[in-house]
Amino acid sequence: MNYKTVSQTFAALFTAVLMVLTSSCKKDNGPDKITDGDGNEYTTVTVGTQVWLTSNIKSLTLNDGTDISNVSLSTEWKGLTTPAYCYYDNSSANKDTYGVLYNWYVVSTGKLCPDGYHVPTSDEWNTLSTALGVNAGGAMKATTLWNAPNTGATNSSGFTAIPAGCRMDNDAALFYYKGEQAVFWCAMQTGVGNADAYYVEYNNSTLQSYEYSKTLGASVRCIKD
Repeated sequence: MNYKTVSQTFAALFTAVLMVLTSSCKKDNGPDKITDGDGNEYTTVTVGTQVWLTSNIKSLTLNDGTDISNVSLSTEWKGLTTPAYCYYDNSSANKDTYGVLYNWYVVSTGKLCPDGYHVPTSDEWNTLSTALGVNAGGAMKATTLWNAPNTGATNSSGFTAIPAGCRMDNDAALFYYKGEQAVFWCAMQTGVGNADAYYVEYNNSTLQSYEYSKTLGASVRCIKD
């Protein structure tokens, strides 16, 4: 083998190794990373024709930089008609795992999700449900954090719904259902004081909807425009 042949062989080998390393790096990067205005990072998953964030929104500001009010007092929360957020049990320790709970007035601004994403409409939630079938809730639920029996949970969709609970839309405005329920706001209002939300529970495998007061504190999961 002459010098030229050795050089060509070495060059080909180097190129092959470089391609393997590059491919490995791309694989390690995983899904697209989306960043909100606060610097929180989110990954995405494609379900059918839709692209969803795989965790609940944690932003304390709108995507135009406007601060969202943090309201902890129940007496204040229950009478709000303006955007506000809280942490479950008013404990910021819940933020990293469960995200933030928002009233619907935050959703109505149209500015909560990162650029290029939005709070899903009823039609978009129904499209997700149709794509996943009768056991949509099970296909959406994470296999950890939920109370037993976590019926049907497989997270086969990669949606990774977690049981962040909610802040009730009643006079007491107390916190309930962490470990048992994931409640996600819909972008559609159903009346002057109400809006739709979609939820999954620990004891069944369905995705359901319900009309709540806009003062409910619920999670938000964003979908790509």
